[in-house]
Amino acid sequence: MAKQKTAKKRWKNIGLAAGLTTVTAVVGSLATDPNSKWYKELDTPPWQPPTWAFPVAWTGLYAAIAASSAHVLNKLDRAGGKKAADKRRSFINELTANLVLNAGWSILFFQGKKNVVSAVEAALLALSSARLARKAGTITPAAGWALTPYVAWTSFATALTVEIARRNQ
Repeated sequence: MAKQKTAKKRWKNIGLAAGLTTVTAVVGSLATDPNSKWYKELDTPPWQPPTWAFPVAWTGLYAAIAASSAHVLNKLDRAGGKKAADKRRSFINELTANLVLNAGWSILFFQGKKNVVSAVEAALLALSSARLARKAGTITPAAGWALTPYVAWTSFATALTVEIARRNQ
C-alpha cells in the first residue's frame, strides 16, 4: 500500500510539473507571432537565431523544466517532514512565478509590442530562471544542472530583447 501511495505521489508531481510547463508553452506559443508585419519590420541584430530555432530550443527547455521540477518535487516528497513540505511549497511558488514570467514575455513582446517593457521582463525572467536552477540544485544537483541551459537561453533572450529595444526606439 505504501508503494502505491508513493507511485501515486510521483505521478501527481510529474503531472503538476508537466501541466504547469505545458500551459506555459501553449500560452507563449499562442501569443507568439513571428510572421506578423510588426515583427518582420523590426530591426533585429545579425546574431539573432533564425525563426525556426526558437520552437526547437523551447521544446527541449520546457522538457528540462518539467523533468527537473518533477524530480525536485519527488525528492522532497521522499524526504518528508515539515521542512521538506516548506521547501516543496517554496519551489512550486518559484516555479509558478518563473513560468508566469516566461509566458508573459511573449504576451508583452508579440501582443503588446512593448520592446522596452519586454526587455525588463526578460531580465526578470533570466533572474528568476537562475533562482529556480539554484533552488533546484540545492535539493538535487542534477535538477539544478538540468536547468542551466534554461538560464543560459533566458540570459541570451534578455540580451536579444534589449538589443531589439535599442534598435527600435
